[in-house]
Amino acid sequence: GSTTDSFDLTTFFSVGADQEGTYQFTADAVTTLNGLGLESDGAAITFALSGDTITGSTASGDVLTLTLTDAGLLSVELEDQIDHADSPDDTETNLGINLGAIVEVVDEDGDALSAPADDIVLNIGDDIPQIVGEPATLQVDEDGLADGNTDTGAAGEANLGGSTTDSFDLTTFFSVGA
Repeated sequence: GSTTDSFDLTTFFSVGADQEGTYQFTADAVTTLNGLGLESDGAAITFALSGDTITGSTASGDVLTLTLTDAGLLSVELEDQIDHADSPDDTETNLGINLGAIVEVVDEDGDALSAPADDIVLNIGDDIPQIVGEPATLQVDEDGLADGNTDTGAAGEANLGGSTTDSFDLTTFFSVGA
């Protein structure tokens, strides 16, 4: 899936007769986002506003960037994973973040309107583990035990090597993703 997306808010809001409108984050946008309690790899994501950009980050780096131009282009960039609630069926799920209430349009004479919370939603798809390796077989042999019988080399007898230990690196079989 994509880690970036954008939405033209001019297709959602109508400024009306008091043209030209400008688009901006609401005064409480950062407080609202911080109140969601989002985490990345178990660390709290803290949001901060700089100019027309809100960046959510942890001590490890940036996680999510929201940019809103005066002309109404809302852009989103996912830079690291955001923790999702565990899916009971181990299926990919969406984490919905309501962005409607944190963006607003202000018309020429200062009237402001923000969207209802559920009208502009950012869905972040969960990344679940996948099998990426080839099937593997681990092999141990009772012949290697202290009281085991050694292979005689008789016709039809499998010589399994006499080893009582084997190992397999599961990181070559599974990919946990982001």
